[in-house]
Amino acid sequence: MFRGIGGAIEKKVKGFAKNNEASDKLNRAFARFLAGYFPEGRNSGFKVDFLNNKVTIQTSNKTVANELILRIRDLTTVLKEENLNFDQIIIR
Repeated sequence: MFRGIGGAIEKKVKGFAKNNEASDKLNRAFARFLAGYFPEGRNSGFKVDFLNNKVTIQTSNKTVANELILRIRDLTTVLKEENLNFDQIIIR
């Protein structure tokens, strides 16, 4: 009547570990992108989130967000070098 919950818990733990690893790799790749391609924007207060194979980059400055949009090709190059592939990159 009841299924064992051990397998479900094990899958959740593996999923959390995988997401945590991807998030760490994403943060390292984004820091490398900022250092190499966008050094003037290092201290602009970026927040990078990873959820459901989508990356959301938030900043409080609209001008910095527009500059990131203009350099999106360089960002995707850095992400590909780190073997990070996402369905969507959202910059706000």
